[in-house]
Amino acid sequence: MKKYKALSSADYKLDKLVIKTIDDSHIQQIRVWRNQQIDILRQNQIITEECQVQYFNTHIFPLFESSTPVQVLFNCYYEDKFIGYGGIVHISYENKIGEISFLLDPQITTNQFYESVFILFLELMDKIAFHELGLNKLFTETFSTRMIHVHILENAGYLSEGIRRSHVILNGRVADIYLHAKLSKPLK
Repeated sequence: MKKYKALSSADYKLDKLVIKTIDDSHIQQIRVWRNQQIDILRQNQIITEECQVQYFNTHIFPLFESSTPVQVLFNCYYEDKFIGYGGIVHISYENKIGEISFLLDPQITTNQFYESVFILFLELMDKIAFHELGLNKLFTETFSTRMIHVHILENAGYLSEGIRRSHVILNGRVADIYLHAKLSKPLK
C-alpha cells in the first residue's frame, strides 16, 4: 500500500472503520458507484472505464509524491469489507482549507449504518486535516436532497455556513446547496 508523502501513515482506523490510501484495486467499483449516484455528485456525465483509469493515473496517483497534495483519497473498509471512498479534496494550503468528499456503496441503505460510518470518517478526516496537513478549516457542500447527510454533519460538529438557494437543478427539479464547515480551533 502506497502512502502519501504528506501523511504519516497509509491507513487509519477508528472503531470498525479502516481507511487506506486509494489504490487501483477499487477504482472501477468507485466509478460504478459514482455513475449510480450521479444525482448527488457534482458529476455531469457517466464515467467510462478508460476515463477512470486515465483520471487516476494523471490526477490522483501522482499526488502521492507531493508534500502538498491538492487531494488525499482513501478506500473505506468496515469490518474488512470495502464500502466506499472519500477524503479531502480542493485543498488550498495558502488558505488552509479543504473540502470533505465521501461516497458509500449505494447498496448501503440504512440511515443508522450510514450515520455511524460517516461520523467515524469525519473524525478521521479531522485528524488528517488538522493534525497532519495543517489545515484550519474543512467544508462541505450538500444538495438539499440529502438531508440525512446534513443532519450527520451537524451532529459531527460541522456548523452551518448558509444555504445557496435554488442553486442547482437535479433530475429536473431545483435544489438548494447546504454549506457546512468545521474549524481546527473553534472561534471564541
